[in-house]
Amino acid sequence: MTKKIFEEVRALIGSDKIHEAFLTVKHLELNQEYLNDLILLENQLNNWEHRFRMNIGTTDTERNRITYGLLATLSKIEGSNQKSTKNHKQYEVESLLERTFHKLAELESPSNQTEHILKQLERSNPERYKQLKNLSIQLKKNQNLPNNIDNIIQFFGRQLGSVEQLTEHDANIIIQLLLKNPATLIATLNDKRHKEASIGLLEKQIAALKAKYEKIKIAGIASIAGALSTALFFNTANESVFGKGYDENAYNMNGYDPDGFNRSGFDRNGQHFLGEELSPEDFDDSNHDDNDDFDDEIDAD
Repeated sequence: MTKKIFEEVRALIGSDKIHEAFLTVKHLELNQEYLNDLILLENQLNNWEHRFRMNIGTTDTERNRITYGLLATLSKIEGSNQKSTKNHKQYEVESLLERTFHKLAELESPSNQTEHILKQLERSNPERYKQLKNLSIQLKKNQNLPNNIDNIIQFFGRQLGSVEQLTEHDANIIIQLLLKNPATLIATLNDKRHKEASIGLLEKQIAALKAKYEKIKIAGIASIAGALSTALFFNTANESVFGKGYDENAYNMNGYDPDGFNRSGFDRNGQHFLGEELSPEDFDDSNHDDNDDFDDEIDAD
């Protein structure tokens, strides 16, 4: 397998001729492991394109993951024939970009129905979303509640039902959470906030990785050796997709996420992301009730 073939395949990928790239690589003499990797990626691409044509839940993030998966596989095949520092670093960054896009796609998808409803509400009517957060605080604190609080919540539910993109069933799920378990609603709001902070960090990571990747592509062997000695590039084998200092859930060693909040939604000063009305004493480790079970309970009503 010549270097020219790999350059041609990369050029096809760069021109967004992914199927032609797959076809060219599969015509090479490959071992079964590489062939299986390529078949899996091509099947994923075909599935993505089918859903894209049907307008069923596709994102560019998912397609980017497939593209970098193909590039990483290509570098792995190339490296099995002729190992080089440049090939090794290229493979490392391609693999990390594939993992990063995979995580980004995961975070962009709602974890449950309640989170999906919250995203729709915030997008369609930010004012109602703000009102919902304020109501959840009041109900969690259970202080200064008017005698007709149930009527107020039901009225709010009717307002939610009239919001574009929300159904009556969606509104009912939120109202039942407010009435029965505001702590779970607050936990879901916090999970949503944390995912958005994590997405922001991933987007910065992707931009930085792409910049490093471009440097690797245009650099000669001597340049890469010099870059390695000055720590311009890095060992990505065990790198968290969120970058140095973060775990795989985007929390640093002190337990805080990119927004500076911990898993319960409090910052270092004990300030909750929803406001100063809430304190750590209002929560314990059990506040992350199984929201999927709650959704199932609502569906059964």
